[in-house]
Amino acid sequence: VGVTGGMCGGKSTLCDTLRRAGVPAIDCDRLAHTAYAPGTDTHRRLVAAFGPGVLAADGTVDRRLLGARVFGDPAALATLDSIVWPAVRAAVEQRLAELAAAAPEPPRVVLVEAALLLEAGYDRDICTGGVWAALVPPDVACRRLMERNGLSEQAARARIAAQKPPEFYRQRATRVFDTDRPREEVAADVMAAYEQLLLSLS
Repeated sequence: VGVTGGMCGGKSTLCDTLRRAGVPAIDCDRLAHTAYAPGTDTHRRLVAAFGPGVLAADGTVDRRLLGARVFGDPAALATLDSIVWPAVRAAVEQRLAELAAAAPEPPRVVLVEAALLLEAGYDRDICTGGVWAALVPPDVACRRLMERNGLSEQAARARIAAQKPPEFYRQRATRVFDTDRPREEVAADVMAAYEQLLLSLS
C-alpha cells in the first residue's frame, strides 16, 4: 500500500499508526538519504550535476541546499529526479524482496511511504494494494511547514504552492485521510481501513 500526500500532510501519522500494529513501512525519504551517502554513485552524480555547493561541511548532501538549488527550476528538478528516483526504486524493490522472504512468513501488508509516489509511478507496479493519501488544507500545511522547518510564511507558502494540489491526490488515491483532526480520530480511521484491507485479502 502506498502512502503519499503533500508536504506536512500527515503521511507519517498514517504510517506510525500501522507500524505500532506491526505493519512494516518503507520510508522512501530515508532510503534517499542512504542512496546518496558519500561514496555512492548517486552522491557522485549529484555533485557532478549541482556542484559542491550542495554539500555540508562533512561531505554529505545538504538537502536544504539541494532543495533551494532546484526549487523553481523545472530543469534542475528533472535532473535531480533522474538521479535519485532510480536509486530509491532499487532500494524499495530490494527491501520488498527481503520482506517477501521473511520467516516464518512474509507480512500480508507493507507500506511504502513516498511524497512523490504517484509521480514516480509506484501506484502502477509496486503499490498493488492501493494508494492512501494524507491531506490537509494548504493553510494547515503551511503552518506545519513553518513550525517544522523554521521557514517564513512567504517561503512556506511558496513551497506549498509549488506542489500538487489536494485534488491531484483525491483523484488518484484509493483512500483519502483528512489529518487536520485529533490524532486519535485519524488513527481510528487508519486502523479501520487496514482491517478492511485484511478482509479483502482473506
